[in-house]
Amino acid sequence: MYIAVILITTFSSTVLCASHTDFQGFLSGTEFTTYNKKIFPKATQSDQMIVSMKYSLIAINKMDEAHGQMHLVGFIEASWTNDLLTAWAAGIDEMMIAQDNVWLPPISIHNTVETLQTLGYRSNKIRVNKDGTHTWKVGIVSKTSCKITMSHYPFDTHTCQLQFTPLGYLEDQVKLENSTSAIELTYFAENVQWWIDQTSISMSTINGASYLTFNLQISRRPGNVLINYALPVLILCILSSLSYMMPAESGERIAYSVVTFLSLVIYITMIADNIPRSSSPITIFSIYLTLMLVMSSLSMAMATLTLRVYSQEEATEIPLWLKHVTSFLKCQKGKNCCSKKKRKSKIGDSSDEWGDDEFDKEEDDESVTEEYTDWDEMQWKDVGGVLDWTFFLLFLIMTIVVAIFFYFPLAFAET
Repeated sequence: MYIAVILITTFSSTVLCASHTDFQGFLSGTEFTTYNKKIFPKATQSDQMIVSMKYSLIAINKMDEAHGQMHLVGFIEASWTNDLLTAWAAGIDEMMIAQDNVWLPPISIHNTVETLQTLGYRSNKIRVNKDGTHTWKVGIVSKTSCKITMSHYPFDTHTCQLQFTPLGYLEDQVKLENSTSAIELTYFAENVQWWIDQTSISMSTINGASYLTFNLQISRRPGNVLINYALPVLILCILSSLSYMMPAESGERIAYSVVTFLSLVIYITMIADNIPRSSSPITIFSIYLTLMLVMSSLSMAMATLTLRVYSQEEATEIPLWLKHVTSFLKCQKGKNCCSKKKRKSKIGDSSDEWGDDEFDKEEDDESVTEEYTDWDEMQWKDVGGVLDWTFFLLFLIMTIVVAIFFYFPLAFAET
């Protein structure tokens, strides 16, 4: 990428319309020999120098969320008018001159996280026109500070800045202006992790100095995080709730719950090592992962509780409150509630044991009608079955609702 910057900024033809003797004449003439790059390039030294700038972005190298840095590759194209280097000999319209031979505006990146220094390399050349217009292209590999808020990860959006200023000059001496309304993206190579939402340019004056700020708004591409991180966690939590569908007699329910819980713990640990670290503010995605881990823990605990219900001896009386709960849950499930019912019980035979004929046509056997409820016949396995179905639906619905509750606001929130 650095080589591409050098090629773009330095590759240009120096074979112009003039002959080599014209250039030799210029270099030995008074226009060039009397020129001094240390002199401010204005006929009237109090005049203001206007420097027009355009920034072209080539690539987003890296977004360092932990340290709040943005690494960019690009180049600027700056132009200004030099009053002291005009009116050449006939036949020369423009030429390429090494930047060390002419005056340069000491432009620097104000918000860099590296050493503050002026832009340019000794190998750079400046295109000088006969009317005094100087055009300068210089490649930049920048590392700038950027305020990064990770709360909406992986749907986070950030606005970073690249701020230029002429070191040592006030605005009434050198003023930076933008020659375009936005960052130039002609040479930009698409980034696999970020896309560019919009760009803008603003001018400002701080402590009397001129500042030109290029604003870059970027958004993360969430597909990789959703497929590789969020979806497996959701699947593991759904699998955890399926433990209640396993027969209690199989003896594998606890083993299944422990395996799914440990799988979730290991996977969340792997995710934590790969997602950007941020404590202020903490990411909502991290809260979601923690909540899913808590729900899986509760699911495992409830699976243990239901097995204890199944293991109770039939002689052990079921507490009345548990009967109430089981009855209510059966009603919600769509089964018959524990309402009062009637049944008949025989209390004797209708015929004489001797089989006398006079009693053959007597009335039917005497019986008595009893009132009873399902509570009287409720067993521990009935309680366990109702609890299994209830906990399965509860944790399944909670898993889906929590995922929707977290992801929908993240996806559609404006950051």
